[in-house]
Amino acid sequence: MQPKRPSSRPAKKSIPNASDADTRAAARNPRYRAVNLRIPKTAELIADHIRKMIIRGEVKDGDFLESQGQLIDSYSVSRPIVREAFRILEAEELISIQRGSRTGARVHRPKPDVVARQAGLMLQAQGTTLADVEEARLAIEPWAARLVASRRSPKDVEHLRKAVRVAHDSIADAARYSAAVTAFHQLVVELSGNRTLTLLITILRGILQRHEARLTARINETSSLQERRKRILPALKSFDKLIGFIEAGDTNGADKHWRLHMENVGKVWANDRRSTVPIDLLD
Repeated sequence: MQPKRPSSRPAKKSIPNASDADTRAAARNPRYRAVNLRIPKTAELIADHIRKMIIRGEVKDGDFLESQGQLIDSYSVSRPIVREAFRILEAEELISIQRGSRTGARVHRPKPDVVARQAGLMLQAQGTTLADVEEARLAIEPWAARLVASRRSPKDVEHLRKAVRVAHDSIADAARYSAAVTAFHQLVVELSGNRTLTLLITILRGILQRHEARLTARINETSSLQERRKRILPALKSFDKLIGFIEAGDTNGADKHWRLHMENVGKVWANDRRSTVPIDLLD
């Protein structure tokens, strides 16, 4: 009697570490039956692969991807699929394509402003108020000031003093002054060296600058330059005081002072009726 030849057909895989009874029970479980698994489209898989290459630094900012023809060969797909993958990555601003160019798609690292814009729109869709944004800002900036003071870097101090000079020089122009003040607050957080805090304050920056510009413009319409200087100079002196704490390495002083400053700013916002209505980034 001839021995049976081993089958070349691969053995059927079973659920690891599960008995047949467990398998049948799982199949009967309505939680499993309710799951609708969505298989990603080929273009999405290609976009995901290229996205990972960009995030991991396998292709650098400013580099060009292979041409569409080369990618078609590399992935063994059709031209429309590669074009759809490109559209996905363009929407995320991870690549840019010059139409008619033979150089291909240029790579861009993720930009905080792209995240900030989307997050701002999401906050607006949720009915977030300016007062809510100010509370978040109060939770971030004093701690950032403490971190900057702990670094006690002369270069940080110089950057901050330069930002204050820009604000001084912009007093006569409401829009420029508003942007300079927002930039100073942003700089305090950036110099903390904490990337997470920096991203969070970047998300808030666009919202705050937009509303602060409106408030400043309304005040300027009803006041003279001399009156504006009288109102603005105490704030700039407060900036200088914070820089003094940072230069001295006084972490507690920097934290406490900047918290008080932020609370006083919050009181100004509270007197503006717009602080209690949802933010609007679209008008």
